[in-house]
Amino acid sequence: MGSRSLIPMNSWESLEDCFELGPNGTEIDVQMTKDGVVVCYHDEKLDKTTECKGTINEITWAELTKCEYHTWSSSKSFARLDSVIAKFGSAGVILSLDLKENGPPYAHSLRMRGQILRLAIMNPEIDFLIESWDANGSWGFDEAPDNMRFFQLCVDPLKGLDIARTNGMNGISIDYRKINKKQSAQIHEEGFLVMVYGANTASGNKQAVALSPDIIQSDRLSHLLDGLAKYN
Repeated sequence: MGSRSLIPMNSWESLEDCFELGPNGTEIDVQMTKDGVVVCYHDEKLDKTTECKGTINEITWAELTKCEYHTWSSSKSFARLDSVIAKFGSAGVILSLDLKENGPPYAHSLRMRGQILRLAIMNPEIDFLIESWDANGSWGFDEAPDNMRFFQLCVDPLKGLDIARTNGMNGISIDYRKINKKQSAQIHEEGFLVMVYGANTASGNKQAVALSPDIIQSDRLSHLLDGLAKYN
């Protein structure tokens, strides 16, 4: 429920809207507050979409709850990852976590990964997909349980495949417009998974499906679910 929704992406209300439609799961952008709470938020700067300034890692969870989104609709609330799991987590649900680590220092990112690892261990019935631009492997997840899989975010599918292969990851995550069906098939032939994102129109959904990926992230979720139901 991202770019095509009037409700701010990653807000608690957007997640409720998403799960009401009955998908396999959702993609969430995650960051961590100064006091160690993993929260759902996309942008590096708070003032991009809220009335507050600075970054998530500079403030506490209590301070973050006082921030309000820029929106014409009623105030939307920030979501903690542990609360999302408690509310929507059940056997087989997929949570694809896009690690937003372009601002915080290394130690902060490492601590956040430790928190996510702890949540995955505590919730073995949920499938956690970890998306990251980091090309150094799944550092911080050395003791990852079986319900965690790792995807290299990339703009070139074959370069992304090389990184995933080198680092023992499970697959790649890429904008559906940056990969073709032949490349998707090649990645599958080597035993890796393909996750695509960026579809926010009806035609985009159809193009994404035509790639035969393993996972599709879509902002036109109802259209995608209806189309897949008819296709099946």
